Amino acid sequence: SLRAAHRFDVGPGTLSLSAGYNYIDDHSLANGFGAQDIEPGYGVFDGSAAYEWNNYTVRLTGRNLNDEDYRINSLPTVYFQGRANEMNLLLELEAEF
Repeated sequence: SLRAAHRFDVGPGTLSLSAGYNYIDDHSLANGFGAQDIEPGYGVFDGSAAYEWNNYTVRLTGRNLNDEDYRINSLPTVYFQGRANEMNLLLELEAEF
């Protein structure tokens, strides 16, 4: 895993930027019928940007930004394959009173 973050003043508030990359090597999800179910290695990017001023924050977060397709679980005896979420974005607006 690699992660970088930086905060700096912009106008009346603070801008925070964060980005990360996580790589997972080949690994076994399950054993079925005497054979291992191997998931090939994959890498996933994520990131966020937030602007804070006074009692307010606006934050945009992205996960799986490279839209990597990979399995997170497997039940080979019933042919079930659980897939990871596709690329997704979250926009948050926050106010403190």
